[in-house]
Amino acid sequence: MGTEQQRRFYARPADRSFEAYREFILGMTAALGGENDVTEEELREGWQEFWQKADAAASREESR
Repeated sequence: MGTEQQRRFYARPADRSFEAYREFILGMTAALGGENDVTEEELREGWQEFWQKADAAASREESR
């Protein structure tokens, strides 16, 4: 990769609400041509895990 700087792009829901997460996941799945067969329970588990990991990553960045 030499002297080229890598660019990273991150996508995330509009806000921390479950509704924003749900629309984000279903929209991304549809855009990629996937089936929206995820259950409400699976979405809620994913929502909690997503923000736990996002918060942990932000905390690590702040401590640098």
